[in-house]
Amino acid sequence: MGLQFSPVLILFVLSLCITATLAIVSWRNWKTDIAPYFTLLMAAASLWTAGTIGEIMSTGLAERYFFVCLQYPGIVTVPVAWFFIVLHYMGGSRYLTKKTIPLFFIIPTLSIILVLTNPLHHLYYTGFMPVIENGLVVWIFLHGPLFWIHVGYSYALSILGLALVISGFLTAYDLYRRQMALLLLACVIPAGANIVYVFSLGPFPGQDFTPLMFTLSGIIVAFGILKYRLFSLTPVAYSRVFRTITDGVVVTDSEGRIIEVNPAAETVFASPARVLVARNVDEFLPHGTTFSELCKRKPVSGPVEIAFTREEGTTLYYDTYCMPLNPDFQKKNGCLLILMDVTRRKRAETSLEDAHRKLSLMSNITRHDILNQITGMNCFLEMSATLATTREQAEYVEKEKQVTKKIQQQIEFAREYQNLGVEIPRWQEVTRVLSRVTYQTDTGPAQIIVRVPPCEVYADPMLEKVFFNLISNARNYGETLTRITITGETDGENFRIICEDDGVGISAGDKIRLFTRGFGKSAGLGLFLSREILSITGLSITENGEPGKGARFVILVPAGAWRIPAA
Repeated sequence: MGLQFSPVLILFVLSLCITATLAIVSWRNWKTDIAPYFTLLMAAASLWTAGTIGEIMSTGLAERYFFVCLQYPGIVTVPVAWFFIVLHYMGGSRYLTKKTIPLFFIIPTLSIILVLTNPLHHLYYTGFMPVIENGLVVWIFLHGPLFWIHVGYSYALSILGLALVISGFLTAYDLYRRQMALLLLACVIPAGANIVYVFSLGPFPGQDFTPLMFTLSGIIVAFGILKYRLFSLTPVAYSRVFRTITDGVVVTDSEGRIIEVNPAAETVFASPARVLVARNVDEFLPHGTTFSELCKRKPVSGPVEIAFTREEGTTLYYDTYCMPLNPDFQKKNGCLLILMDVTRRKRAETSLEDAHRKLSLMSNITRHDILNQITGMNCFLEMSATLATTREQAEYVEKEKQVTKKIQQQIEFAREYQNLGVEIPRWQEVTRVLSRVTYQTDTGPAQIIVRVPPCEVYADPMLEKVFFNLISNARNYGETLTRITITGETDGENFRIICEDDGVGISAGDKIRLFTRGFGKSAGLGLFLSREILSITGLSITENGEPGKGARFVILVPAGAWRIPAA
């Protein structure tokens, strides 16, 4: 057995160390689903490189062929492992199962058997030709017909993997494009080197530098892992999201014809995709609802609720959003219709409303009976006042009248606020609410100025009472009142509604108890309940006016609870 040395061996030994290290590190430290495939790739490349080192050092044909047989499991495994990595990265991991993975190794296994049995049939390698290059013995293996089965299969996997990456590259975000560019580079470099060897295009016939290129690929992939979180942050295939999302998604063209639907949309329309596609979406919407009407409302303006009645009599409710596919909100490129099932929420709201109606009826009856008793009590108190013979008795009767009047006031006030939280919150245009309040409120000579831009807030239906209380509060406490100003302005992502007057203001001592139940004139519940009404949907109210110069109430509407109304 003759041995020979070449300086190129240093590169192959270094390459072996790098690929083996990457395989070990990946196996021990990398806890992702793609780690086994990368480990398999680097281990196969290491075996390929180790066999190449032995092949270069050998001068005899028998020894050289031994190392070829040794490295062949690595040679046939590399393209398969690389394809597994690409397929998993591009969201096709569902195709890699215990049943399908062995199928990918049928041709590689057959190739290994053909190489081992080549001395019997000479169909994989038809011959061997020694060549002296730079003082080294290089054996050129002449490829037989069965050799091209392995080459065709390996190149087919490589081309398919490249096609998957390129297709994803064209539609991916910048971060994923950088990742995919690295994958493309890591694939193209060794593939190019292998093509040069197989077709004898380079200056060194018979010498395969593909293992060296796989080392470079491993380094590129390692850089991608550290720099761009390659394989840790992978793009999700849009088709997979489209199929598995629980909301109904319908893609239409500019004329409203259905182009594509996901399984959830098939359930909504109670029709399979083959029936829906190419037909106008209006055919499947509830009677009285048209696709053009749905698309008139922008997504930021909130959903449109529609109801589907099934043959069995049940009704299903959906919140719908229509979004043009064109970024400038033009429908020329078609639209995306999203249907969110809110049936359970709708039924819960209906049940809650029914329970509140029953409670409200009971409260009305109870309150009516109590007021009747109070009326009777007032009659007896009046009679008692006429029968009082001493000053002390008259004082007691008067105190009883005051207590009775206080009870009556509280019951009347409770009637006014019995609907607090009964009805579900809704979007309300502030200027319309204020118009109703100012029309119904008598402020005497004081002027009410409203300067609120078009804005809708998501609040309890009793929002009107909040503004009524603020105006009444200014009227009751503003002895020098001449003007009430209500304005609106944005505050970052929030919106503020400011109600201020030029009355006497609120003292520092009263500010502390301002929103406390029972503080103030009458029943002392106006500002307390105003705060409760607003808090139902996350709104808040504060007072920051200057004593002696007027009160200033600020209603803060958080982001998500206000919006610009649709045109």
